[in-house]
Amino acid sequence: MVLKKIKRLSTGVVVILSVVITAVGCITKVEVTEKIRDLKFTVLEKAELPNELKEKISKNKEKAFHLTYSDQGELYIVEGYGEKPQSGYSVKVTEFYETAEAIYIHTELDGPPRDEKTKEIVTYPYIAVKTKEIGKPVQFHN
Repeated sequence: MVLKKIKRLSTGVVVILSVVITAVGCITKVEVTEKIRDLKFTVLEKAELPNELKEKISKNKEKAFHLTYSDQGELYIVEGYGEKPQSGYSVKVTEFYETAEAIYIHTELDGPPRDEKTKEIVTYPYIAVKTKEIGKPVQFHN
């Protein structure tokens, strides 16, 4: 009789420990993405980009891509949307901020306005921004 009570008690302890361990495991996986501050940035034209970065863009432009490039304390962040069948597309930054762990950039691709005349040529819309290097990884969201 005492042996049965001990077995039930030990089974209950194992179940409780399993629940606690699972709960603690879930808590440690929470990602901290709370904004610390908005970051200042400058949108750059192709002519303003370092040559090495221009080459990387050219190699990756046919498909959607994300690039980062650091040079002399500056961080360049590029997001491309791949091949498009006509002119008139534009890309804009909707959010750019720092968290405790990373830099977040949110961009949006705008299609040609309905009233704008477009050319039936292949284009590769992207946006390139420059900011100060702060030693954090970049997270892309669109």
